[in-house]
Amino acid sequence: MPKFQIASVLAALCLAAGCAAPVGAPSTMAPAPAVPVDVGPAAPTAVLSTSYTLDGRILPVVRGTDLVETRADMRRTDSAVTFDNWLLRQVAGDGRSSDIVRLDSHLLWTLYHAKKTYKECPLTGCIQPARATDDKPQKKEPAKEDTAQPSCPLSVRRNDLKVTGTGEHRQINGWDTQHYQMNWIVELEDPQKRRTANTVVLDLWTTPETGSIQDVERMNEVFTRRWLTELNATEHPMNRYLPRNVLGALEPLVRNSLGKSGGNTSILGRWGNEFKKIQGYPILTTVTWNVEGNACSDSSQSPADSAVATPPTSVSGLVGNLLGNAAQDKAKDMASTGALLTYSSEVKTMEVKPVSDSSFVPPSTYQKTQ
Repeated sequence: MPKFQIASVLAALCLAAGCAAPVGAPSTMAPAPAVPVDVGPAAPTAVLSTSYTLDGRILPVVRGTDLVETRADMRRTDSAVTFDNWLLRQVAGDGRSSDIVRLDSHLLWTLYHAKKTYKECPLTGCIQPARATDDKPQKKEPAKEDTAQPSCPLSVRRNDLKVTGTGEHRQINGWDTQHYQMNWIVELEDPQKRRTANTVVLDLWTTPETGSIQDVERMNEVFTRRWLTELNATEHPMNRYLPRNVLGALEPLVRNSLGKSGGNTSILGRWGNEFKKIQGYPILTTVTWNVEGNACSDSSQSPADSAVATPPTSVSGLVGNLLGNAAQDKAKDMASTGALLTYSSEVKTMEVKPVSDSSFVPPSTYQKTQ
């Protein structure tokens, strides 16, 4: 997944100019992730390599590769990202980065290979300091209780999630796979009885969990359970099939479906039963989020308030908190119809093999930054 951030002006310019390449246009795949490590002892490690594409109505076309190395209490993810758009490729610069999660030391390191630097944070991530606008001390405002209500409240009129096995089979990267499809429809209604229909389609091609796949999955599951415990987080039924950042983009839709607390156990139970129909490990995953309708179309509330009446503004930090006002206005205009988000991921290789211990610490030649 993308691990670096792009200035808001790039996103705004791209939206205004319509710079995202059309489907089927020539593209430049992301370079292989750099893995600068020192020599040293090695231990069995689950190694998974994937490629992915991210697209949408308000996103440039993003392509990337991930190399994920996992043990019971540590994980390293080497990522490389590029854009179909030539201008964004020139301005964004080096798209390589790495994250190292150490549950044993409660630390998260992010490596920036182009500059040979790294940042150290707690597992929950670094807190970004507030920026002062000038050299004068900033006057502290009294805290205000957040009691504001959405200017355009939405109610759920339909919330259907269904998983089916199609019976189709195909071979992908040497694995024999079978096809499953999840269809999730959520209809939201505003006080004026206008509706927005959201349709999320998840296509999965899975292979039997045997041999190396079973070994890799076992290691990943141990790490994931420990990581969730450290973060005091719960696992969503879709976590197995979608990365956290893509699932995060769907969070407004999930929030409306489960209530603001996200604790509707009845709905979560039904979803869990549907996902139990899926057998095997996903080799090829594609998710598409389409929206059609005009609920809250004349509202001035923020995208977070209107939930899915406007498109998501975050995908792994790539667009989140980066769209300026002009870009958000553009996004809102585009939200009445069409695919807001399309994500596709394909497993290339997976195996358990010895990996150097030094892979799970910043290289000795890198400098620590604040």
